[in-house]
Amino acid sequence: MEADAASPDPGPPSPAAAIPPLPGDFPILLDRILLRPLEEGDKESVRAFAGDPEISRFTRSLTYPEDPEKAAAWVEEHIAMTRSGRTVSAAILEKEPRRFAGAGILFLEPNHRRAEIGLWLGRPFWARGYGPEASRGLIDYAFAVLGLRKICAYCLASNLRSRRLIQKLGFRWEGTQRKQLLVRGVFEDLLLFGLLAEEWAPLSHRKG
Repeated sequence: MEADAASPDPGPPSPAAAIPPLPGDFPILLDRILLRPLEEGDKESVRAFAGDPEISRFTRSLTYPEDPEKAAAWVEEHIAMTRSGRTVSAAILEKEPRRFAGAGILFLEPNHRRAEIGLWLGRPFWARGYGPEASRGLIDYAFAVLGLRKICAYCLASNLRSRRLIQKLGFRWEGTQRKQLLVRGVFEDLLLFGLLAEEWAPLSHRKG
């Protein structure tokens, strides 16, 4: 599940501007983590994690290790997109201690009542169950608060961890775009998955 940013650059936001309140309860308080809108203060954390080649490899537009400034631009872009209603771009924070762990994004298509979900975590927060927990929080928010009808997820065929998470959440495979992306000199297949609101309802109570 790659957190991509394929939209045109909206330009840097005004430092004095504040992200308007999002509909429903935000931040989203979960069992061990919370989700809140990305902030300017998250740049250093994103820069540190983006320098890990195992993270940037699977996040198509986040950054690359050789150019840490792309991480700051990524944060600014997502703050602007959340302001304009194009995304819900959320930081994933541990509750105790309060630490930045990663980001989860809903790329919104309100005219079609659908969104694409993307998520990444810093390596110190892998294998703790935060990915499923954050994903469920965003999916619940998308269906219950935003009233969406469908969520899509994409991942590289080689990203086995992301594929397992997507399928664990109940997404159904909808197709493969063969040799769709050039990633570090290798053409990769891109897998497409979808989840409908009526499919999520019987699954939403599940943990783990």
